[in-house]
Order: sequence, then structure tokens, then C-alpha cells
Amino acid sequence: MLLHSLRYAEKKGYTVCLVLQNGNTYVGEIDINNDTKNLVITCDQGKIPVLLDHIKHASTIVSAHF
Repeated sequence: MLLHSLRYAEKKGYTVCLVLQNGNTYVGEIDINNDTKNLVITCDQGKIPVLLDHIKHASTIVSAHF
């Protein structure tokens, strides 16, 4: 389920908040690698590689304009 949600966010260009098992948090856009075992999140800290197994929680950030 997590991979499906992350792929949807990647496709739509949504900003994602990732919380890792070690407590690190990153907010940015993601690129999932073809092997689907890891991704790269582009955030304020740069391009950070993340193994999918290390993600504790992920949520998308969608802003609506009215």
C-alpha cells in the first residue's frame, strides 16, 4: 500500500513528508527508482536516498487553491 501511495504522489508531483525509522523527517518531491526498493527525495537538505524499508510513515501534502 505504501508503494502504491508513493507512486501516485510521484506521478502527480505532490510534496511528500517522509518519517524514517530513525526519526529523521524529510519533506519534498520524490523519485522512485526502477527497482522499487528505494527512492530519492529532493528537499531542503538536498537529494536524499531512502530505502523503502526505512520509511515509518509517509503522507502527501496537497494544497488547494480556491
